Amino acid sequence: MSFSNDCSTRRGNFRISRLGCIQYQFRHLIKVILAMQNKAHATIRILETTDLHMQLLGYDYFVDQPTPGIGLIPLAAKIEALRSDNPSATFLFDNGDFLQGNPLADYIAAHNVHNDPHPMISAMSALAYDAVCLGNHEFNYGLEFLSKALEPAPFDVVCANVTYADGSEFCPPYGSSDAKYCAVMAYPVR
Repeated sequence: MSFSNDCSTRRGNFRISRLGCIQYQFRHLIKVILAMQNKAHATIRILETTDLHMQLLGYDYFVDQPTPGIGLIPLAAKIEALRSDNPSATFLFDNGDFLQGNPLADYIAAHNVHNDPHPMISAMSALAYDAVCLGNHEFNYGLEFLSKALEPAPFDVVCANVTYADGSEFCPPYGSSDAKYCAVMAYPVR
């Protein structure tokens, strides 16, 4: 197995360092190798969320009342339970539209709260997302807000159809080749 020459992932105007990327790859590689020792095949599990629209808590801000079972935080226990039987070969992705969609999101954007990490990015980080795609609503508050919100994200952020006027990509169109993916895919997928 080899690592690519450029392991950095471009996300807007910032990069992940090569050392940080190698540490991330190595940590996952060890977990996958230990989990799959002496096995002829691997089982992978793909989990995904979509259209979270900043619904972190089980609460409907439009009608000002709790909505049990709705939101990313209530879903966390299910994600962890599904991941627990095969943690090194379980992948968690989001299909987009996660930063905008309720009064809490509007408040965060309107008050330009950039000193602290964005709550949705923090929650996704805590749940160890592998990658997220940007949806159309991620751009509702502008590129500067989006760049700052994504800056601390430890997971890959991808978007295949947004470029700056000079032709450079806002985000890469695909994720980095993480050792977790490579080691899992070295086995036949059934």
